[in-house]
Amino acid sequence: MSTVNTILGMNPVAQSTRNAADIVAALLPPGNVYGADAPANPPPAPAAQKRSIGKMLLELAPGVVGAVIGYNVAGKHPVLGALGGLAVGAAAMPLVKGGGDARTHALAMVGVTGAGIAGSLMAKKHPILGYAGGTALGVGATMVLPQTKGLYRK
Repeated sequence: MSTVNTILGMNPVAQSTRNAADIVAALLPPGNVYGADAPANPPPAPAAQKRSIGKMLLELAPGVVGAVIGYNVAGKHPVLGALGGLAVGAAAMPLVKGGGDARTHALAMVGVTGAGIAGSLMAKKHPILGYAGGTALGVGATMVLPQTKGLYRK
């Protein structure tokens, strides 16, 4: 996994969007990528790409449930509540049944989201830029801390 994918994996919005795109791609019929020169028997897809839709939905569901709960609970800032709920929901399963790296990644993901939410609340005139800046600072902090440096060396 590249550093860019790992950094995007620290943001639960990007991670959930990627999971949702994988589910949609799995539901769509395969396209003809070969054009007129299509072989009679196209090569099979790599084993890494053959995940069941049920497993992908189970990975996405806790984050979606958390986002819905966060949206309904947060009074004045429902979008920030949804983002926080998404992060907590997406981190719930790795925290419960994951090992050391999975738990560290989940806690770092919640911390990065918290930094983004704090940045959005601090930048009252430009909350989206505040969220992006806070998220960038949160990812930068996780890259510097010795406890989380191993997350980016995969």
